[in-house]
Parts: sequence; structure tokens; C-alpha cells
Amino acid sequence: MPKIVRVISAFIIAVLAIGVTAAILALPFEAPSRWIGAWIAGKLATEVAAVVALALGLPAYVILQVIDKKSWRSYLAAGLVLGGLVTLLVGLGLNTVAGLAAIAGLAFTFGLVGSLTFWLVARPDRATRGQV
Repeated sequence: MPKIVRVISAFIIAVLAIGVTAAILALPFEAPSRWIGAWIAGKLATEVAAVVALALGLPAYVILQVIDKKSWRSYLAAGLVLGGLVTLLVGLGLNTVAGLAAIAGLAFTFGLVGSLTFWLVARPDRATRGQV
């Protein structure tokens, strides 16, 4: 499979994995007959993850490729950095430490899930240099 197809697929699957993770995290707070809240949480997380993936994840991927970092550890570190950036962006309007801690926990979790999912699908460590 060409590298570009793997990378595009990896971005799409990583965004969907974040949405599924959000829905799973919301399930314990919903009654089984009213799982609509989990669906809404997953849908919103997927939409936000898509924007973050394009605005922050794509530049992070390009930077990792340029500096030739291809290990899963590098991608997890990038996911933590992206989670921190999202925490800063979202947390600017929060006045409570508890609210900021909740946002940070979710942002870091989603950053790790998204970056590891991306790495597992794209597998930049297996791509040869110059492959298109």
C-alpha cells in the first residue's frame, strides 16, 4: 500500500478511535436505555479530534518525518504535547482547577490514543526513505 494512503487512513482511523474512546468513557454515566449521551460524546470528540488532527497533528507528523523520528515513543510524546496544547487552548476560559484537570486528563488520554493509533496504522518505522 502506498505511503500516502497509509498516512491518510491512519489520520482517519485515529480520529475515529478518539471518538470511540470518548463514547466508551461516557458509557458508565449513562443508563443503558439512554446511551444517546455516549453517542453525542463520541460524535463531538470525533469532530474536535478531526480539527486538532488537521491543525496540529498534520504539522506534528511533518516535523517528525523531517527530523526522522519514527518510533512509537516519538509519536506518543507528540500525542502528549498535542494534548497539552489542546489543554492550554481549551483551558484558557476555565476558572477552576478541577475543570482544567478534567480537560487535561481527557486531552492527554485522547492525544495518546490518537497518536498510538496513528502510528500503528501508518507504521512510519517500516516505510523506506523516498517511498511515495
